[in-house]
Amino acid sequence: MITREITLSHKGKRMKKVMIKFPYDSSMVRFVRDNIPGRSWNPKAKAWVCPFASLPKVIDLLEPKGFLISDESKALRGAAEAKVKKQAERYECEKQAKELLARKVAEGNELAFVPASDRKLTIALKDCGAYEVVRDSDYYGMKTVGLIVTELDLLAALSDLGKNIDIKSRLYDVLSYTWKINAEAKVKESGEYNYMKKNVLLGELCRLASQQNDYLWGWKKDPNPPANGAKWVLYFEREGRQCSFHAFKRGNGPDFEGEWNGKRSKEFPFKIFSAQSNFPVSPGLYSPMAFGLE
Repeated sequence: MITREITLSHKGKRMKKVMIKFPYDSSMVRFVRDNIPGRSWNPKAKAWVCPFASLPKVIDLLEPKGFLISDESKALRGAAEAKVKKQAERYECEKQAKELLARKVAEGNELAFVPASDRKLTIALKDCGAYEVVRDSDYYGMKTVGLIVTELDLLAALSDLGKNIDIKSRLYDVLSYTWKINAEAKVKESGEYNYMKKNVLLGELCRLASQQNDYLWGWKKDPNPPANGAKWVLYFEREGRQCSFHAFKRGNGPDFEGEWNGKRSKEFPFKIFSAQSNFPVSPGLYSPMAFGLE
């Protein structure tokens, strides 16, 4: 028989999760949903799963309702409280950094995206104090996938580290990332938000593409635009392969001199070397405010 209990799950080296188990009780289900943020139902474990940082709140709310608290949960409550405090300090620091970034954008600075895979560069960029952290969620929770910074700060950080911008690799990474965003916008309920993120990345693609000669690229009107009215198309072509993205407005860059090849590929068409082998495969979370979007 299932008893009311609070335990911790273990996923190898991954962060522990709080597990809440109890016999079905509609009033208790409503209580968990209404009072414990970040919880989700795990049908396989037949338990409500919560982030480790929520452990102190879970214990305070459910112990008075007769839940048994495992010894491990009691022992690690202090660690969870320390994590909550550390998260609050980090988010406050990130809030100030994002506000500074927004001010720099208002002054006319261009933006760049830096994948988290380049750890030395992202650490150096955080020292400038103007950035936005891009996060995404997976099965185990939120993860950092990159930083949004100004082009000037990026160039300064690269100079300090003695690095040069690898335009070819950066363009490939952003191009493949935008392809994934575009595909998800078509099938997910959050499509409108994903389209907003795609449009932000289109500007980055145009800036990078203008500095290279590997791709034939440019803008062209679609003679048969989709029902949503996005009549402009940004094309990229290389060695007979193409990818393209619809947009409501024409961005910077040349007119596309080629023609659509008529292929609707389900896989990213370009397979070339990329220096950022760990570039994230799922979309990040962009702030409309930081990019001056409505």
